Amino acid sequence: MDAAITLRLWERANVQQDPKHFFPGNYDLYVMELPFMNGVYSPKTGPVNPEALYKTILKYQAKKDRTAKITIPEGYDTFGKDGSFKSGIFCDPMEDMPFNVSLSSFQVAQKTSFRSEYSRPADSWEGPSIQGRLEVIDGGCGIASSSGTLTMQPLWKKRDADGELMELFEGTFNFRVSYSGMYSRKGHGSGQKQTIPFWGVRAAE
Repeated sequence: MDAAITLRLWERANVQQDPKHFFPGNYDLYVMELPFMNGVYSPKTGPVNPEALYKTILKYQAKKDRTAKITIPEGYDTFGKDGSFKSGIFCDPMEDMPFNVSLSSFQVAQKTSFRSEYSRPADSWEGPSIQGRLEVIDGGCGIASSSGTLTMQPLWKKRDADGELMELFEGTFNFRVSYSGMYSRKGHGSGQKQTIPFWGVRAAE
């Protein structure tokens, strides 16, 4: 193992216990209800298999196929340091493009109220959770209001044969967008509202 890899592993090992250093970054999220995801993680026989799920996610990540992408900024606990959330699930019905959504007002807790319907692995990764507020930015006259939250926590980690750290997260986001009369009159209904549990990995880009 060369010096650069050794240094990177040392740095990750020494900062991952501090949420201020651990959480910042980009993440790709994948909805738990997808059968080609939950069937891999929780097979009909045997224990849950987080490593198989992680490797399956990487295949879809390579195709830029994901449910959502979030960014948690450095200094996220500083006022005005907002992250971002983008998902094809929540699109402006007039433009058919994902809403520009901020992720802000972060809070870190040792425990979270989120409980997945799937069991945690025997060697689960115990750590703090992070929660942020979701809100549409510059929604225009078609958006009356928006609100939501995202919660994420560590699930599993392991080093691969090259010493690189594989990390798997779980969580949920709920989001509500209420349309103004302009959108409603054009046949787009009153808005959108969904709660979606997910698995996540650090984004490749």
